[in-house]
Amino acid sequence: MPGPIEAAAVTPVKTSLLRQQYMVTTDQTFRLLFHKFYYPPWRVSIDGAEVPVEPATSLGLAAVTVPPGEHNVEIAWETTTAVWIGRLVTFAGWVVLFMLLFQAENGLGILVWKRGTGPLEMRQFFFPVIWLAAGALMLLAASGTTVRSWDFAAIGADYGSIRLEGIRALSPLRAGDVAHVHLTWLVKSTGEPVKTFVHLVDGEGIGLSQHDMPPGGVNTPPQSWIPGRLLHSVHKIKLPDSLAPGSYRLVAGLYYPDRVNDPLVPVNGSDPRLEIGSVTVLP
Repeated sequence: MPGPIEAAAVTPVKTSLLRQQYMVTTDQTFRLLFHKFYYPPWRVSIDGAEVPVEPATSLGLAAVTVPPGEHNVEIAWETTTAVWIGRLVTFAGWVVLFMLLFQAENGLGILVWKRGTGPLEMRQFFFPVIWLAAGALMLLAASGTTVRSWDFAAIGADYGSIRLEGIRALSPLRAGDVAHVHLTWLVKSTGEPVKTFVHLVDGEGIGLSQHDMPPGGVNTPPQSWIPGRLLHSVHKIKLPDSLAPGSYRLVAGLYYPDRVNDPLVPVNGSDPRLEIGSVTVLP
């Protein structure tokens, strides 16, 4: 198992389903384990130069070696030969289905339309166009062009064995909605079982809603933490139905399960209740 990471920060900058960008600052060489399974189309670059990716741990997580210094690290799903073959096979199957369903001349199709006039002729034109448009949209989605991305805000709260790196930006919501609070963590060493709390509070600090869970979720207990591994957790904060429009604060922290009322204080801070962002509630 890799040794503890003494001084490193992996700050998320922008993320989507097919690409994540991080700013990494480290005084030592360490192996960075992404929150993704190793698969050849996942490519990683450090400062624009592609680096080897290898599977790590029994889970087969994608991992790279990061040298000392400040670096821009990106992991992205790239088109490989296998991906192109898969797309061509998909396109060929789409064409075959098109021919089977819409062959109108010789009556071999499953759906047959004869030449004529009026509504039947219009329908003969309408359905093939819809079919081809659906195929084009499917290929566009497979290319990743339509994938949405999100910005992150840095936090950098160090708890010794784990570091809270950032939070994904939140869009405005309405009363009764659920705020999905995405947090990114960096494991620095194995640690004791802890839980994360995320509270929605008003201007006076009164709690309105909350959600607690272990960093990285219940499937990544501290006993399985590997130094250099990125963890991702999503806290679902239900906004009260009667919540008035305005801006509300999000506060977060860590605590031991047997000491709920004694949250941990970051080693680089003094307040156990970190203000990590805000939620805007629309009328």
